[in-house]
Amino acid sequence: MKQNLQISGEVLLDAASLKTYSTDMSHYSVKPQMVAIPENEDDIAKIVAYAKQESMPLTPRGAGSNQSGSAVGSGIIVLFSKMNAIIKREGRRVIVQPGVVHQFLDQQLGVDGLRIPYDPTSRSLCTIGGNVATKASGLRSIKYGTADSALRRSAFL
Repeated sequence: MKQNLQISGEVLLDAASLKTYSTDMSHYSVKPQMVAIPENEDDIAKIVAYAKQESMPLTPRGAGSNQSGSAVGSGIIVLFSKMNAIIKREGRRVIVQPGVVHQFLDQQLGVDGLRIPYDPTSRSLCTIGGNVATKASGLRSIKYGTADSALRRSAFL
């Protein structure tokens, strides 16, 4: 059943991988049934269709740096580490894949005097997808808001 998922990326079913992705930086531990690492949008569509067909929950995962347990789950962990490109920059707007590391994007924006307004302490390893999923914040969030408010504004400062 599990081996029927065919994607361009990887599908991990071995015990070591399942153990590795059963935890994040929280104290929670939930063993997944598999880990899927998509390379593109087509892979994501296949993963979602497979999960629906098999009635398996999906848990998207960036770097697993949050401390709330939101990167662990009992079904399919969808690890976005291979989807880490900056797709388009247009003025103060940027379109990125979910696996882009926060600090990397902030450095790229800094070339033009811009920055990501929120600043999680895990910025050197956390991903933009994870930031949005967990409404990441930081010390500047009182003034500039959180990841979801930056997304709603569709612009970085």
